[in-house]
Amino acid sequence: MRCADSLARGEVEAALVPIIEYERIPNARLVPGVCVGSRSAVRSVVLISKFEDLNQVRTVALDEESRTSQALIKIMFREFLKHEPKWQSFTPDLSEML
Repeated sequence: MRCADSLARGEVEAALVPIIEYERIPNARLVPGVCVGSRSAVRSVVLISKFEDLNQVRTVALDEESRTSQALIKIMFREFLKHEPKWQSFTPDLSEML
Protein backbone atom coordinates (compact mmCIF):
# COMPACT_ATOMS: atom_id res chain seq x y z
CA MET A 1 0.00 0.00 0.00
CA ARG A 2 2.78 2.43 0.89
CA CYS A 3 4.65 1.59 -2.32
CA ALA A 4 1.61 2.38 -4.47
CA ASP A 5 1.00 5.62 -2.60
CA SER A 6 4.64 6.66 -2.99
CA LEU A 7 4.52 5.93 -6.73
CA ALA A 8 1.26 7.86 -7.13
CA ARG A 9 2.75 10.89 -5.32
CA GLY A 10 5.88 10.77 -7.50
CA GLU A 11 8.16 10.07 -4.53
CA VAL A 12 9.67 7.02 -6.28
CA GLU A 13 10.24 6.15 -9.93
CA ALA A 14 9.41 2.42 -9.64
CA ALA A 15 7.58 0.25 -7.14
CA LEU A 16 6.11 -3.20 -6.67
CA VAL A 17 2.38 -2.46 -6.47
CA PRO A 18 -0.91 -4.36 -6.73
CA ILE A 19 -2.06 -4.72 -10.34
CA ILE A 20 -5.18 -2.64 -9.64
CA GLU A 21 -2.92 0.38 -9.09
CA TYR A 22 -1.84 0.22 -12.74
CA GLU A 23 -5.36 1.37 -13.57
CA ARG A 24 -5.50 3.99 -10.82
CA ILE A 25 -2.13 5.75 -11.12
CA PRO A 26 -2.00 8.19 -14.05
CA ASN A 27 0.83 7.53 -16.51
CA ALA A 28 1.86 4.30 -14.76
CA ARG A 29 3.75 1.88 -17.00
CA LEU A 30 4.20 -1.86 -16.56
CA VAL A 31 7.75 -3.17 -16.70
CA PRO A 32 7.68 -5.89 -19.39
CA GLY A 33 9.03 -9.36 -18.70
CA VAL A 34 8.91 -9.29 -14.89
CA CYS A 35 6.25 -10.26 -12.36
CA VAL A 36 5.65 -11.78 -8.97
CA GLY A 37 3.92 -15.11 -9.42
CA SER A 38 3.39 -18.55 -8.01
CA ARG A 39 3.85 -22.05 -9.44
CA SER A 40 1.06 -23.40 -7.24
CA ALA A 41 -2.28 -22.34 -5.81
CA VAL A 42 -2.41 -19.16 -3.72
CA ARG A 43 -5.05 -17.74 -1.43
CA SER A 44 -4.83 -14.14 -2.51
CA VAL A 45 -8.58 -13.53 -2.29
CA VAL A 46 -10.63 -15.37 0.30
CA LEU A 47 -14.26 -14.52 0.94
CA ILE A 48 -15.71 -15.86 4.17
CA SER A 49 -19.37 -15.35 4.99
CA LYS A 50 -21.81 -16.16 7.76
CA PHE A 51 -24.41 -16.72 5.02
CA GLU A 52 -24.63 -19.44 2.39
CA ASP A 53 -26.41 -17.06 -0.02
CA LEU A 54 -24.18 -14.06 -0.74
CA ASN A 55 -27.23 -11.98 -1.64
CA GLN A 56 -27.99 -11.90 2.09
CA VAL A 57 -24.70 -10.12 2.81
CA ARG A 58 -25.27 -6.48 3.81
CA THR A 59 -21.72 -5.50 4.83
CA VAL A 60 -18.30 -6.70 3.67
CA ALA A 61 -15.06 -6.23 5.62
CA LEU A 62 -12.21 -5.49 3.20
CA ASP A 63 -8.54 -6.16 3.93
CA GLU A 64 -7.08 -2.65 3.99
CA GLU A 65 -3.69 -4.05 2.97
CA SER A 66 -4.86 -5.57 -0.33
CA ARG A 67 -6.27 -3.15 -2.89
CA THR A 68 -6.44 -5.85 -5.56
CA SER A 69 -8.49 -8.10 -3.28
CA GLN A 70 -10.80 -5.18 -2.52
CA ALA A 71 -11.33 -4.51 -6.23
CA LEU A 72 -11.94 -8.18 -7.06
CA ILE A 73 -14.54 -8.63 -4.31
CA LYS A 74 -16.36 -5.46 -5.41
CA ILE A 75 -16.39 -6.68 -9.02
CA MET A 76 -17.77 -10.03 -7.91
CA PHE A 77 -20.66 -8.42 -6.00
CA ARG A 78 -21.43 -5.73 -8.58
CA GLU A 79 -21.03 -7.68 -11.79
CA PHE A 80 -22.00 -11.22 -10.86
CA LEU A 81 -24.37 -10.84 -7.91
CA LYS A 82 -25.82 -7.45 -8.95
CA HIS A 83 -25.68 -6.53 -5.27
CA GLU A 84 -23.91 -3.63 -3.55
CA PRO A 85 -23.24 -4.22 0.16
CA LYS A 86 -21.71 -1.66 2.50
CA TRP A 87 -17.88 -1.76 2.32
CA GLN A 88 -15.73 -1.41 5.47
CA SER A 89 -11.93 -1.53 5.66
CA PHE A 90 -10.17 -3.50 8.41
CA THR A 91 -6.71 -4.75 9.25
CA PRO A 92 -6.54 -8.42 8.20
CA ASP A 93 -7.83 -10.07 11.39
CA LEU A 94 -10.59 -12.59 10.65
CA SER A 95 -12.28 -12.49 14.08
CA GLU A 96 -12.38 -8.68 13.99
CA MET A 97 -13.62 -8.62 10.40
CA LEU A 98 -16.52 -11.00 11.09
